Amino acid sequence: MNGSERPDLIARFDAGLLAHERELIETACAWVEAHDTHLYLVGGSVRDLVLGRDRLDLDLAIEGDALALARVLAARFAARLTAHEQFGTAALEGMGWTLDLVRTRAERYTAPAALPEVGPGSIDDDLARRDFTVHAMALRLYQPGRGVLLDPFGGERDLINRVYRVLHEDSFRDDPTRILRLARYVARLGFGVEPRTLAFAWRDAGYIDLLSPARIAHELERGFAERLPELMLATLDELHAVPRVFGEALPVAALPARFDRLRDDGGPRPAMAEYVCTIAAGWPRVALERLSRRIELRQDAITALHDLPSARRALRELVEERAPPGRVVEALGRCALAAVRGAAAAAGGSNARLVRRYLREWRELRPRLRGDDLIALGAPRGPRIGELLRALTAARLDGALPNRAAEEAFVRCRLAETPPPKPS
Repeated sequence: MNGSERPDLIARFDAGLLAHERELIETACAWVEAHDTHLYLVGGSVRDLVLGRDRLDLDLAIEGDALALARVLAARFAARLTAHEQFGTAALEGMGWTLDLVRTRAERYTAPAALPEVGPGSIDDDLARRDFTVHAMALRLYQPGRGVLLDPFGGERDLINRVYRVLHEDSFRDDPTRILRLARYVARLGFGVEPRTLAFAWRDAGYIDLLSPARIAHELERGFAERLPELMLATLDELHAVPRVFGEALPVAALPARFDRLRDDGGPRPAMAEYVCTIAAGWPRVALERLSRRIELRQDAITALHDLPSARRALRELVEERAPPGRVVEALGRCALAAVRGAAAAAGGSNARLVRRYLREWRELRPRLRGDDLIALGAPRGPRIGELLRALTAARLDGALPNRAAEEAFVRCRLAETPPPKPS
């Protein structure tokens, strides 16, 4: 394939490499030149290079034996190698660097939404199988012709125009996960969707129904890891894909405020389980069960969806009772944390304020005494220790135990109220 010489891009690429990465690339290039084959920077790495981003993923493609080169690099740089023989791909991880290496390949789709048949191919074949034009570029890294940009589908032009465009009109029919990926990329870069690509997505959104729950979950997991996943969902809505993915229409316009509350509640960075619970709060249990079947969720998300109605009910009762902190911790501790956070973020108001205090002030508070201290004070080993620790926590949260001496007195009082165990 012909390309255009781009000394600006190769200079930018070289300048962005750390010293050990430069040595790594030089070793790889020397190997491919010695074996009369070809090595390219590909995909999102070229996209980010053209966009002028400082740090790039090292995503490389070789028209040759990727595993043989990967083994050479792993031995030379003492890297951990993860190889997938059946796909001809390898991932290397060293001290301060990672590199993904693939064999250029061709793909053929035998039916809509089916996994493709894959075989070795040229760089031309490899670029033609890509999802969008901005990912169908390659920068030649070997001599001769180092620094030549291969851009057969006008990806650089689309980057300049800030639009995503598919390579051909059957793209979404072949692989409907590309509709989910399109929404994720739009959310990440703030690009638009080229009009014909949008029309193809509208036409072919129904093919999402043919995707397995695992493939949908994989794409959503990556989408919810983006900085603002509400933008992904808004784009999915624009693409007419939301009901196909979630089995329900979503209150897309309300999600930015909900997600803002979730991210500001004082808990860990939200993941898919928290976002899904925020979306599904208020759904009837039958809809929650349908969602669990539609998307192959991890066990933490399944548990959270199961607990979501209980979390909503507990929050409502705690707010109405103006419950003290000890009661709040006891009640909310029975539910999965993702369910609590999602229910509060969806409800807002007093529910969100209560959970914010729960996460920031109360949830991690522990009594000063530990299990060994309770045993030294005469508590029997076994379940009684846990009961006393929970009672201590609640009393301390409610302000009744200002110091260690007060906690010891509390335990002695509780032990005195408890009759000694009967001899066995």
